[in-house]
Amino acid sequence: FGTLPIRVKSHGTLNSGAQSISITNLNGAGYNFVGNPVASSIDFDGVYTDNSTIMANTYYIYDDEAGGYISYSATIGPGQGFFVQATSGGSMNISAVNQTMTQPIDVAKSLSHRYVQLSAVGSSGKVDQTYIALTNGAVDNFTPSLDGKKMMNPAADYPNVYSVLGGDQYVFKFIDQNLIRKSVPLYFTMELDDEVTLSASYLNLEPGTRLTLE
Repeated sequence: FGTLPIRVKSHGTLNSGAQSISITNLNGAGYNFVGNPVASSIDFDGVYTDNSTIMANTYYIYDDEAGGYISYSATIGPGQGFFVQATSGGSMNISAVNQTMTQPIDVAKSLSHRYVQLSAVGSSGKVDQTYIALTNGAVDNFTPSLDGKKMMNPAADYPNVYSVLGGDQYVFKFIDQNLIRKSVPLYFTMELDDEVTLSASYLNLEPGTRLTLE
């Protein structure tokens, strides 16, 4: 591809106004690789709100340098390719209201709820994370408006850490905050034999909340 950075020139009429992208759930997993079709950034939170009946509230970007997936729910830059998970077939509509000049937010999916973040770091420095969050009325089965399923990192030196409930693998999993006790199975995989460090951090947990890793 030549010496970085690479300058790409495009020609033609830029897309503007409302746009529509077909997404499908033919294989049951529902992952679709799509691209931002407009010359501005798009607000994914707004896009999800408009399309909540056909898709989950998480998108994924593949980091080629790291060899893994990063999960988001923020702003998508112009020309950016990303994965969304369709819960049924249909058209993902991107209204003009959700097109913005705000710069893309290069942070993992933000959570305003109380949550625990678990991180796995390999000797290469590559980091994978999973989140357990608390909210009223959450259930074990997949809830597209809250939960985000896990896309496994394909690189051999990239760890995968995730939770499993109801038979599904998650990068974001919400549980009912009114439960006195809840067990959430956690899993870790990695192709290479390596030394991996697991760590936990938390936000806004109630005093006295106990977290046990088994």
